[in-house]
This record gives sequence, structure tokens and C-alpha cells, in this order.
Amino acid sequence: MINASCPFTLHSLCRIKTQLWSISSHPWMFASATLIADTLAISTPRLPRKLLLLLLHSLLTLSFYFYMPPITSPVTAQELEILSTKAVEAKGRAYCPYSKFRVGACILTASGEFVVGANVENAAYPVGTCAERVAFGTAVVAGHKQFKALAVSTDIKPAASPCGMCRQFIREFTTPSFPVYMYDAEGGYKVMTMAELLPDSFGPEDLPQ
Repeated sequence: MINASCPFTLHSLCRIKTQLWSISSHPWMFASATLIADTLAISTPRLPRKLLLLLLHSLLTLSFYFYMPPITSPVTAQELEILSTKAVEAKGRAYCPYSKFRVGACILTASGEFVVGANVENAAYPVGTCAERVAFGTAVVAGHKQFKALAVSTDIKPAASPCGMCRQFIREFTTPSFPVYMYDAEGGYKVMTMAELLPDSFGPEDLPQ
């Protein structure tokens, strides 16, 4: 309980919380919290610095719980389950007699349809096509131009990410926020956006209209 003789009041604590929340989206938020604690320790020597840090970090945690906007996913849990299942199934149909490296892919279109692809190799190695490009090519030919997510499945751990050529190919039909779910041999996955996979990318909007 905070009594009248305490230099902190509920109002001042809320003000500190607001300050912390305003910087919570930055990587230096804890450094800032420490700076605030040091400043308060000078003006309120009756309170130990460790206690001030504890109060500040506690308020920061509470601000995340009660004031942080909800994190939304572009796909539902059910859609993600179907994506992963179909990507794994597509991997089983890969034609890779030379590399023995199976890859399956599944795209979720904006209209809710699932389109799959697998890598198809060739005796003339450069002619082979990756699973991601097979899936996107199939989807585009079927009339789809807008997509919600992509799942890629391989037989290794950690999971493999799309190659550079595929990243550029995917970027043609997606936005920087488009999510790519990469599944490993045990079913675990890592998700990254196109902005993370292909930063400062070149897309259709960069060409003169």
C-alpha cells in the first residue's frame, strides 16, 4: 500500500507506466527503463535503485498485458494446419532423383483455396524447378493473383528457407508482410515475412506504370 509519505503516488506510477509503454516497441526500452530508474533514484534517495528498477519493469510487464494491442495472424489455426499438412503431402510427390532433397509447398490464396507444389529436378540441373515456384505458377495459371500465406516443408532440421530465386519469384505476387511458414523434418516451424527473407526487395511497384 502506498502511504502519503511515499514519494510515489498512483498517479505518478501511471505516468511512469505511460512513459515505459511509449518506448516499449523499441529495442532500447530496458536501457531507457534503467535511465528512468537512475533519474528517480537521484531525486528519491529513500528508495533503493533496485526497488525502482523492479517497479519500472513490473509496470512495463503490466502495460504489455493490459494495453498492448492484440497480435493477429493472417491465417487461422485451422488454415495453418491444412497448409502444413498439404505441404508435407506435396513433399512426398517431389521428383528429386539427383539431390534426394524433397521439398513440398502449399499456398493459401485470398479466396481460401490451397495450391500445392513440389520440386521437380532435371538431368540438366539448372532446368529443375523449386517447389515454391511450382506452387505459385500453378496458382497463377488457375487465376489466383492474391495470396495469404505459404508453407514449405523439407526433411531437415532446422527447416530450410526458400532459395534466393524463389524469394524473388514469391515477391512478385506478395507484399513485404506476407508470411512464409518453414517446416522441418519433425513438424516444427519457423515463420518469417517476405520483408525478412528479402529485405529492400524489388517488386512490380518499382517498375514504371
